Amino acid sequence: MPKALFRSLLALACLPLFVPAQAAEPGLCLAGGTYHSVSTVWFNDGNSTARSRVALDGVLFTRPLKRTEKTRWLGLQFQGLTMEVDGKPLSPRFFQVPFAVELDNATGAWLQTHFNGPLKLEDQEQVLALYGTLQGPDSTLIPPEGLTRLERDSIGSATVRYDSPALGTITRRKLAYETLRPGEEGQALTERVAVEQDETTLTELACGFRSAEGRSSTEAFFRGGMTVKTLQRLTVAWDRTLAAPPGLRLAVLGEDPLAWPAVELAWLYPPPPKTPLKDAARFLAALSALDQDQIDDEALKALLFNNDRFLAALQEQFRAGAFSKAFQENLLLRIGQTDAPQARALLVTLAADQTLTPAARFGSLMALRYTPSKLEPESLDALLDFSNLSNLSEDGQQLADSALMVLGEVARNTEDGAVTSRLTQALSTAASDQRRLIALNALANAGDETTVPLLGDYLSAGNATVRARAAEALGGIPTAQARALLQGQLQEGNPPVVRAAALKGLGKQTLDAGEVAALTRFTAPEEPLTVRRSAIAALAAQKKAHPEVEGTLKGLLVQTNDRESMEIIMRALYQQ
Repeated sequence: MPKALFRSLLALACLPLFVPAQAAEPGLCLAGGTYHSVSTVWFNDGNSTARSRVALDGVLFTRPLKRTEKTRWLGLQFQGLTMEVDGKPLSPRFFQVPFAVELDNATGAWLQTHFNGPLKLEDQEQVLALYGTLQGPDSTLIPPEGLTRLERDSIGSATVRYDSPALGTITRRKLAYETLRPGEEGQALTERVAVEQDETTLTELACGFRSAEGRSSTEAFFRGGMTVKTLQRLTVAWDRTLAAPPGLRLAVLGEDPLAWPAVELAWLYPPPPKTPLKDAARFLAALSALDQDQIDDEALKALLFNNDRFLAALQEQFRAGAFSKAFQENLLLRIGQTDAPQARALLVTLAADQTLTPAARFGSLMALRYTPSKLEPESLDALLDFSNLSNLSEDGQQLADSALMVLGEVARNTEDGAVTSRLTQALSTAASDQRRLIALNALANAGDETTVPLLGDYLSAGNATVRARAAEALGGIPTAQARALLQGQLQEGNPPVVRAAALKGLGKQTLDAGEVAALTRFTAPEEPLTVRRSAIAALAAQKKAHPEVEGTLKGLLVQTNDRESMEIIMRALYQQ
């Protein structure tokens, strides 16, 4: 069965139950409970019908987390969750990773999700399908006449109706799908979903939990003529005696989910046992054989994974130009994705190897961005040493500068504070404005909030270009301190390039209504063109969070004669 089809089926089949239990310890609102869900699925390809059964059993714990005036976070973690498909039990580790959902206090809308580990997109969808069917407004937010709204899930956008027959009780009915999510080729894998019945009764209990009882019957029509009918039943069994097990990760994590230390990738997706070839010569011969055929990514990834001990032998192959251009490009990318110290060491070595072509060296640097794990200290030292080389050719200098900026991306992707620390040192010790600009670019790529005070210091640098670059770097760090520093750069006496950069940085942030309104004064005709353009772009970036901006943009569209500004506004207004 195609993966995309299987994910669609899971979305139809995964309707979980969860119930509260008593808090694990005083002062900690932690709830948990058992659930059981059974789905029967019929597949019809036009010629025959097959039947499948999917059962979900386990425990879910929830805990209220950080709360603000406008939003609140709810933390969740499954324990012992098993998925049984036609009698075959599955219990992947990604089901056990804590996650948090941010909810709007005024509407109960589901705003965003944060996982405590690097889950694959398809696995995120499976976990969220378990939560999403029970998400909705609190009973106090449902008017007497009921509430109907459009909600997105892993299948598409559906019309959902909520009623509250009594305080603390909610009925949730999915009425119909209005649109379907596009597939890998830009078209919906599912052509139509008929909702015959989809109703759940929710009872609001403690610590964010809701008991549930529901039944659903849907039929999905897929490209190629296949139909899938799903019948699902669920019941809630509330266990007041259930307590959190020792070591439950959700119970010890902080209240701010965005600051949670992540679960390691290797724990989430344990690699299979390696089956290496006998020696490096056989490894190189196998690579050459792959180069002669149409590129087989899966075979290449498996070959690199099983034979990472031989990766150092590839340096001479690159020097000799042993691979075709297309294969070399793909090989470097796959080496970057190989989670092994030997892979990272090889890429750093290749980047600094002056006997290689600039294309091969640059490709090595770009591949390093995809490493799933932190750099080893020796690789970090070697790459920093390369970035500090002087008297290089033009190509060599560009590569050295790129090395520093790639380190910024590695720091962000792997959440490696050691790399960020070395980048701050590079900025502090930079001997020229050009080196400062490169180091600021690297820190912008890192996006680490610990660097905000240092970046703020460079807002008062003598060189306006350096100040502007520091402002742009602050824009990628979503903190109140970063926003305050950027707003301080909007004063009229500052060079236009600095003010424009500050506005650009603010546009990347999530602003409140007052901050958004303050942006409009920088769109005035008397402002320099660069400032006006940045202000308009910043306003356009806030349209999704602040729909009222649409009216402001329409007014600006009439008033401006600048083509670039008009294009920014048109994209914001009419492109989805």
